[in-house]
Amino acid sequence: MRAWLARASSAPVVLGALQVSAVVGTVLNLVNQGDAVLAGFVGFDVGRGVMNYVVPYLVSTWSAVRAVGEVDHRGSGLAGR
Repeated sequence: MRAWLARASSAPVVLGALQVSAVVGTVLNLVNQGDAVLAGFVGFDVGRGVMNYVVPYLVSTWSAVRAVGEVDHRGSGLAGR
């Protein structure tokens, strides 16, 4: 668990997850709450808005940590997949 947290908090993983979250979260908010955004955020559900950024961040982090773990475990990267 400690190794997982160390990977998850490493700069490349955090920066990559933030980038993914910014793009995907914005698209999700526009798709799910576009009418509220266009109306000046009237009726905008802040909880859903936040979750639209949190979920992509967590998924991206999990995926990156898993990929780094596979590279470390196999030593040769993801070749042969």
